[in-house]
Amino acid sequence: MCLPVLANNLPKNVLPFLDATPLEEFHFVGLSDYLLGRWRRQEHRASNWGLFGFLDRWMLRRHLNIEMDQLPTWRDLISAELDVRRCKQHLQSLPDERSVLGALRTAQDSHRQASAELLRSTLRLKVEAGEDVILDRATALSGQEAKPWAGFQRLLKFVPAWATTTLATRPSIVPKPGLFDLVIIDEASQCPVAQVLPLLFRAKRALIIGDPHQLSHITKLELGHLDRAAAEAGLTDEWLQSRQFDHGRFSAYHAAAAATGEVFWLDEHYRCHPEIVQTVNERVYGNRLRVLTNPANLMTGDDKPVRWDHLSSNCERTPDGSWVNDDEAARVLAVVNEIRAGNATKSIGVVSPYAAQRARIRDLLRGVPEVQVGTVHTFQGRERDVILLSPTLSQGAVPKSVKWLASHQNLWNVAFTRAISRLIVVGDANLWRKTSGLLRSLLAQAENAEIQDDSVPDMDEPLAKLYQRLIVAGVPVETGADVGGHRADLMIRSANGPVAVLLDRSGTGTDSTGTLGRNLRQLCTAQELMDDATNGKVVRIPIWRCFDDLPGLVEELRTS
Repeated sequence: MCLPVLANNLPKNVLPFLDATPLEEFHFVGLSDYLLGRWRRQEHRASNWGLFGFLDRWMLRRHLNIEMDQLPTWRDLISAELDVRRCKQHLQSLPDERSVLGALRTAQDSHRQASAELLRSTLRLKVEAGEDVILDRATALSGQEAKPWAGFQRLLKFVPAWATTTLATRPSIVPKPGLFDLVIIDEASQCPVAQVLPLLFRAKRALIIGDPHQLSHITKLELGHLDRAAAEAGLTDEWLQSRQFDHGRFSAYHAAAAATGEVFWLDEHYRCHPEIVQTVNERVYGNRLRVLTNPANLMTGDDKPVRWDHLSSNCERTPDGSWVNDDEAARVLAVVNEIRAGNATKSIGVVSPYAAQRARIRDLLRGVPEVQVGTVHTFQGRERDVILLSPTLSQGAVPKSVKWLASHQNLWNVAFTRAISRLIVVGDANLWRKTSGLLRSLLAQAENAEIQDDSVPDMDEPLAKLYQRLIVAGVPVETGADVGGHRADLMIRSANGPVAVLLDRSGTGTDSTGTLGRNLRQLCTAQELMDDATNGKVVRIPIWRCFDDLPGLVEELRTS
């Protein structure tokens, strides 16, 4: 006879003694742990007891058709099955995921509060102990001949943390190498390398934070001047490019990333409504952002988070080369009044890529000072409940200008993500529909239109196996469905209602850096947000189930 075995998670060559029955149909269903344990003990005696194991070898051969050369395979198979059963029992004994997530949040809040109190207490003691030194420093700075570096190192003992800009470093902080244990440079993608050198000189260690997909620094140096300076210093273009030191093209972030060779992603996003950041996440970050914003906490009401107000208009070029669109500016004013009439407590910002359009809108909103108006560059680092975006260009614009503006992915990334609850574009939809880039993608999203894409959706092996098995079983299923602004791996249309599926990949790989635990927390948070946003069902499936019991999993999803 041939024993049916559970072998989905084992290589096919593990079971050479099995007959031609398909591997996925073998299982240990109905066999008790006691019986499996007895068979494993028999294998141990048969393999290791020599003559005394004769009876066990005879029993295994007679009842299970297992020969001596198959005993190691038999041992591994039994051990694997018992391990799987123990893991399943352990999973069933664990507390509810929501309660664990709630306990984790409580612990994190307590940790933050305790850390803040510790910091305040420590600083209070240091300031009290260094009062005389602090007063001496103030005196040195306020005199007729200010001495900005006087007494700085004595002061550092009592005031160990400093905040400064890159340009204020040299005149304010004594130029001593390794002065600070750690220097943190934020928004490094907006800093040229030369500006951060004074800070790095004063650092023992440095943490560089930035986003190369947002706006970079603006240089006014001509390319020819940069080339001459590099030649005088004996630096070749190849050397500068390999280290990303080119002042006109690369930032301090790029240089640091090239030097370290490793970048840690800050992939949790909590600011924008999920639908606002959707296009950016897909087109810019390759869906690597884990959007954990809770829409229930945002001031959206019944309004769509992303809206496009189409306006056929005329734009004009100004003498200084900028662009202005009076029709868009007037519509922006009307939309601002509409929003303020509905909810005056919402913070509102108006953004345009052109300085002339910003000035025109600012003139119209002069009597509404609480509405902030600016270019995309002036808005980087800021946020508002509602952002109104005026692209300015319309059908009459020079094609070169339209192409230039449409291609600036970083600019649109910043413009979109200034909005917390709502993003409203006032512009010529007919023009931007003909372009490529982020603005066209946002327009398609606002109109619920699909942009033609002949590529096949990326699926890893477990998701592909589950998707294909569901299709074969005739289960209505789609990929990448939106659930309350969050993306599900699969959406199943069952008889009992829609079922959103999240595939849990958090248990794969090693966890030396805590990544697996962080991934699991992110996934459970997303599941909780999706649960709150829909009346349907959201299930989280660990990927091992796609290999261990795929037929049973498909049937479970079909009837859920």
